[in-house]
Amino acid sequence: MREFSILIMVTAICGLATAASATNLIVNGGFGSPKVPRDEHLQIFHVGDKLPGWVVTGARRGDLGISLLGTKYSEENGALHFSPAGGRQSADLSGPSNVGAVGVKQTVPTTAGAAYRLSFYLGNQDDSYFNYPLPSSVEVFIGTASQGIFTNDDNTSNDLNWKAFSLTFTASSSKTTIKFVNRTEQGDNECGLDRVTLEPLQ
Repeated sequence: MREFSILIMVTAICGLATAASATNLIVNGGFGSPKVPRDEHLQIFHVGDKLPGWVVTGARRGDLGISLLGTKYSEENGALHFSPAGGRQSADLSGPSNVGAVGVKQTVPTTAGAAYRLSFYLGNQDDSYFNYPLPSSVEVFIGTASQGIFTNDDNTSNDLNWKAFSLTFTASSSKTTIKFVNRTEQGDNECGLDRVTLEPLQ
């Protein structure tokens, strides 16, 4: 039996508010913690590792998982940037050199029968660069039910392009697990995730 029923088809949106709502149920939705090391400006996590609010997911515990990227992280001798959608850090669910179907999950308190909106930003790197020729894609799960694969094929010159998405659902229990899984195809090394929010609908 499905744990949740979807109320409204997923919609891509272009103008989310810049500040997270005070009712956001997601902890560390901007991936600002822990702070990445100053010397490298990135930090790699393995499957099973925990960071505030999140657990890194994947096929086998201990496998390479996601990366956190700071505002000063760059490639191509400083020409290619990885600016977050907000704050000073973002997550790259593809991990180092796209390690496959890894991601993050978080369980939040909900009210059975209540409706919620999940919003997030998906980052795609400039497709003109050798390591980033393909769109960035992420699969979203509410409980065990997939809500589909979301894709960002937009480009910003020499930097990440962030696209906002939103979906709504009705919770059926007092706890809801939200999970994001990298689905960017091999050959591209970016699946950016930032500014995740979960808000109750009135």
